[in-house]
Amino acid sequence: MSGITKNLIGAKNDVIFHVSSEYDYRYCAELRRQEYIDAAKAAFAEKKKENLPIYGVPKECLKNFVTCQKLARRGVSKIPPKQFIMVEENLLQGVTSKQSVYEKDEQEALKKAMDYKGEVMESRSTNFTDKEGEDSQYSKD
Repeated sequence: MSGITKNLIGAKNDVIFHVSSEYDYRYCAELRRQEYIDAAKAAFAEKKKENLPIYGVPKECLKNFVTCQKLARRGVSKIPPKQFIMVEENLLQGVTSKQSVYEKDEQEALKKAMDYKGEVMESRSTNFTDKEGEDSQYSKD
């Protein structure tokens, strides 16, 4: 399982169980939605030793976040963006969800890339002599 999405507004208590490399399961759980979510979180935390990402979407209808069989076969996932992860749903304190770990890795990779770009830009700077014969530093960009 790669996450659970629930709607935060409206009278319907929709829930989507996102399954890795497979299509999603969408249910309308009128009375016991949070119980289902809590049971899935507990089982996931026990087996994987990490938090299951729970997405809270401020919409009444969740149909735009369900990956159907056709999309799953093509490798397309309609899981909500990372900004919708509800950290207050985490069971394990001090342990982030797998999605958050990936985000941290992406940030570190971006920082390394920016540092590398800065080094490249520095090495491309060259000293030139201006019209008065004084050295000035210009970039070859």
